[in-house]
Amino acid sequence: LAGVPYNAINSMKMLDDLVDVNKANMMKAEKLASEVADSAKIKLTEPSLPEGSKPRGNYANEVDRGIRRQNQTADLFAEKGYDIKMLDEVDGGNGFGKNSTSNPDFLIEGNPFDCYSPEINTSINNVSRTISKKTKNQSERIVLNLDDYPADKVDDLISVLLRKTNSNGDLKYLQELFIVKDGTITKVFER
Repeated sequence: LAGVPYNAINSMKMLDDLVDVNKANMMKAEKLASEVADSAKIKLTEPSLPEGSKPRGNYANEVDRGIRRQNQTADLFAEKGYDIKMLDEVDGGNGFGKNSTSNPDFLIEGNPFDCYSPEINTSINNVSRTISKKTKNQSERIVLNLDDYPADKVDDLISVLLRKTNSNGDLKYLQELFIVKDGTITKVFER
């Protein structure tokens, strides 16, 4: 670089630095685009049928309160226009679960969901723990029927659940969470 004026050398270095910054920004943009494309692969659940529909499949035998709530939940989703199919409980798994031996309760708009209806005295931590187990083994999508759950605890429960959905939390596998309460369906979380 002998004979090249100092200002020209300095300008060339600045240009090289600018190129390096642009390369780094391009790499960041490509990574972000890849993440957006990956998130677009997740099919979120929205109603596709007219309201007043009926669920497909077989109602589970109402042997307890939880199963009764599960059947009522299927009716409500169909009534609100969701394409819902009730899945049979099958020895060895019904083929729709996260694991081959899993038996999620529903297909809602083609996505497997498990339904959970905690009892009135179930602690918030136990609800969270149960959902965590379900998202690891059963389905990453949950319908939480809170018709029997105390209304004054619902906001606290939702707050705890949402706090645990981060990438290091107990609910890191959760993709979607619907809550059913008093005839209303609320999407509380989607990833």
